[in-house]
Amino acid sequence: MANADVKVHPVKADGSVDLTVILATATTDANGNYTVSFDGNQGQPYVVRVSAKADGSTTHLDEVSGTSKALPAGFAMRAVIIPASSGSVTTSATVTPFSEMAVAAAAKATGGVTAANARQANSSVAQLLGFDPTKVAVKKTDDGTASDDEKKLAVMLTAVSKLANDSALGCTTSSSTTDDKTKCVVEKLAASTSAGSLKLEDSSGGSTQDVSAALSGAVGGVLADDKLRGTVTAGVLAAITGTLDCAATNSCTAVSSTVVDSAISGAKAMLTQLKSDWLSLFGGGTTSAASIEAGQINQAFNGVQMPAEVWAKDMGAIILGTELYRKVGSTGVLTVGRGAGLVGTEQNFFSTSQPTAFGCVLYQDANTTTPATSAANANFIGCSARYFVTINQTSDTTTTTTSRTEWRHGFTITPVKTAGVLTSFTYQTRARKHVDVTTRDNLTGLQTVSSQNISLPSGIDTLVNSAPTTERFEGTYTPTVNAGDLTGFALTGTLPGAFNASVHPVNGSLPLVNDHHSISFIGSATVNVAAGTVAATATGSIKAFDGAGNNVSSFSVTKGSINASSTATGGMQPTLVDLAFTWSTPSATFDGALTVPGTSFDKSGFLVLPTSATLTGKLNTIHSGTVTPFFTGTVTGSLSGLAAFDATRLPSSTNFYSVDVSVSGSVTAPGRPRLELVLGTTAKNDGSGTGPTSANLTYRSFANGGTTPTQAVAIVFSAPTTPLGKGSASLTDLSKGFKIVADGAKDDVLVTTGDTAQSTVGMLDRGKKLLTFIDGSSVSLEFGL
Repeated sequence: MANADVKVHPVKADGSVDLTVILATATTDANGNYTVSFDGNQGQPYVVRVSAKADGSTTHLDEVSGTSKALPAGFAMRAVIIPASSGSVTTSATVTPFSEMAVAAAAKATGGVTAANARQANSSVAQLLGFDPTKVAVKKTDDGTASDDEKKLAVMLTAVSKLANDSALGCTTSSSTTDDKTKCVVEKLAASTSAGSLKLEDSSGGSTQDVSAALSGAVGGVLADDKLRGTVTAGVLAAITGTLDCAATNSCTAVSSTVVDSAISGAKAMLTQLKSDWLSLFGGGTTSAASIEAGQINQAFNGVQMPAEVWAKDMGAIILGTELYRKVGSTGVLTVGRGAGLVGTEQNFFSTSQPTAFGCVLYQDANTTTPATSAANANFIGCSARYFVTINQTSDTTTTTTSRTEWRHGFTITPVKTAGVLTSFTYQTRARKHVDVTTRDNLTGLQTVSSQNISLPSGIDTLVNSAPTTERFEGTYTPTVNAGDLTGFALTGTLPGAFNASVHPVNGSLPLVNDHHSISFIGSATVNVAAGTVAATATGSIKAFDGAGNNVSSFSVTKGSINASSTATGGMQPTLVDLAFTWSTPSATFDGALTVPGTSFDKSGFLVLPTSATLTGKLNTIHSGTVTPFFTGTVTGSLSGLAAFDATRLPSSTNFYSVDVSVSGSVTAPGRPRLELVLGTTAKNDGSGTGPTSANLTYRSFANGGTTPTQAVAIVFSAPTTPLGKGSASLTDLSKGFKIVADGAKDDVLVTTGDTAQSTVGMLDRGKKLLTFIDGSSVSLEFGL
């Protein structure tokens, strides 16, 4: 707010702000800066009020349009401050719609703007945002010098601007000379706030308006707009967006605010409580409560790979191959591949020849040894669903040898015709290790290629088939066709065991993690030839079995929708994936939903990745038949910069894309506290291997079975800016209003409380993980996790 009136007012005994008494005045400069000084009393609340001048000369910077707009007379925002000592008080507390929300919440509480209500209201807004907005400077979203908290405030202020520009929250009218919609939005935000809850709701109009959802949507809109978000990534804002959606994932109750006696006592209390919570749940190594639950989950994964990848790749290969055969007469295409970049690879040199996830070739013979040369002799289909590929190269002065090994499921698919009419397909499949060895004479340039196709053993035939040595799996695929296009299908049969691609090949072998699978799926498809789109659905289940015939893992899809559109190269690019599914094992279950709203290609057009993905669900453990919740929440990932990334070149500081991941949910174990976590991280795929560039975590703890949180802490980590540098971290107690700051380059530990300046309160011994305060006391930071 430029050229605005600034006034400081006391609070009356009844808790109302005394606008008739003015303790100090100032006028903001062109950038909205001000400083005021006044005589105050320790522990008493005072309100800083910034208002638009009556002559219409007060303006504000509208972040969406990038222009200054005049504010109407009567527009005002406030901040409440509580001096830590009596006497002369100098402040330049940041006054924004969020500080106004805190004052409005205190005013609505019983007793009005008392010191206790003001602390609670400030604390609730700080818990909502993950920082105290009155203590964070205002910067723009493209300011590279901004701290994470300053980036958060910049995006939140831009979101308020977006709400006004979008005429949200019922703010639809604005005069030609003043920005009345911004005034309306700020008032709606203030009306929606309460001191004891993180949920923003406004019932002043007779019906309840979900202001949290509107603000969350505006934040998402800012982050989706490269111009508006500047240098800010989604990972920085994850904690805020997760808290705004509290009703969907976590509790909306705010932690009760308490007064800190001193910086040292407050820091010790926060660290002691934090350590107690995490040790109670995660401490004790393999005997801890969380470790026991995690052990159940680990046991579920041990030796068993979720069949989801088998379902996607094997069914994809079967459908791709049969469609290739059905349309060969009209297209003349004899080979096809899909899913570039979706196969795990390990190689000791960079190669652009990344394999497709599945591919098919038409053959003349049932042994799939002689490729078809035309539609007339295309009699059989050979397909591969690839799971992992290794490429190794050795070279000396005379010879270069390249060995390429694929672990895959190989399919031979046979058309079934009745009276000359195609009705269905049968398939036989095996788990195989396929090796191509290329030897190049460095002097002549001549190359020779040798191949091996080794069937991997499995016990399926002793259970299902009559010939135990064939090691084959069988099934039937029946398409439904209308006007030449696939409109539905049914798939039933058995499939080979899964490859554990998380285990790198040892001595040239990659273990199968289960014996075999059974599969049963039905689906439908709608093809729009003119638009080049396909909408498909699928439901059914795939189950994994061990060698004794025990069902060790199941993946069931209760709702599966996949939309795709044609690309310039003639392929199909997924535009929507929407799954509701259940994964279960004898020791754990997961009920969830996965949404992928779209995919995008890199600059080279070689690599296609989801632009974002959201997984929501509940992870349970099973003990002696008893199901126990362990984690409930949402995991969201998003990509940025993929369009400028060239997958055919090595990742570097100039050739990279960024990945943002956020986790919002709660974790618990029987007889232990429940921890609600909202975590956001940002990392760059630039080849440096340095890990996340930043991480933001908001954490709240609940006593056993309790619904009111006992502590709320925000943790911000920033990675080092140089390869040999050290990162920094801060811990903020959001209910008590102070922050511990640890700079990785220093051993000093700073604490900020109330309106006081930063002060050194202790030294951190990183080797001993011991924080020693200046009064001689200490706290061990050894959590034993």
